[in-house]
Amino acid sequence: MEAYLSDTLIKYVTENDGYLRKFTETYRPFRNQTFTTDDIFNRMDHLKDIVKGELRELMYHNLPKIKQIFMDSMGVDIGVIKDLYKAVLIRHDIVHRNGKDKDGKEHVITKENVEQLCALVNDFIYNIECQLPPTATSVEEIGSPFDVTL
Repeated sequence: MEAYLSDTLIKYVTENDGYLRKFTETYRPFRNQTFTTDDIFNRMDHLKDIVKGELRELMYHNLPKIKQIFMDSMGVDIGVIKDLYKAVLIRHDIVHRNGKDKDGKEHVITKENVEQLCALVNDFIYNIECQLPPTATSVEEIGSPFDVTL
C-alpha cells in the first residue's frame, strides 16, 4: 500500500503540470524556501527532480500527512484512513517491537484479519484509482495485486 501511494503520487505529480504546480504551492516545506532571482530558471529546469526527491523522502505510512498531500496536490480524497492507520501501527509493532504493543501485549493476527486487511487495502486503492485520470497501469487494466485467495 505504501509503495502504491508513493508510486502514484510521484507519477501523477511529476507527469502532470497542474498537479506539479499544486504540489509546489501547497507543500509546507516548500512554502518558506527562498532563493535569488538568478536561481529561478535553474530551479525551474530541475523542478520535477526536486519534487521527485521530496516525494521519495516522505514516510508513506504517515497516512494523515499523505492524505493531505493527495488532496492538496491532486484533489484526491483517499478516504477514511482510521482502520488502515491502525493496521500500519500494528505492522510497526510487528517490525519494531517483535509483535508486541508498547505495553508488551502481543498482537494476535488471524487469517481473517489478513483477509479483511487485504479487502480494505483493495477498496482503498480502488477508491483512489477511480479519482485519477486513467493510465496504462491503472488497477482496472491490470487487476489488483490484492485479489488473492488465502
